Amino acid sequence: MGPVESQMLDYIKKRHVEGALSVTKEEIVNAVVQNDPRFRNSSALFYGLRRLRLRYLVNAVDAPDGTTHYFIGSYPSADLRKSLGL
Repeated sequence: MGPVESQMLDYIKKRHVEGALSVTKEEIVNAVVQNDPRFRNSSALFYGLRRLRLRYLVNAVDAPDGTTHYFIGSYPSADLRKSLGL
């Protein structure tokens, strides 16, 4: 796992411990890249999130508004589904 993927996973875990049901892709990118516009839309970032999913370290669900929400676990909880309107 690369350093950016590791930072992404650490951020998702941190937010989960803080009580967040899920974390959006944009929130993860903002936390990892911060304010460097050169990397904000990098395909490597989105590939890193995809790799985390393929390794079964995180899972994701798409909300009706089109945003992707990442969470720890195999299935979205009832509270997460309710909060997203699923």
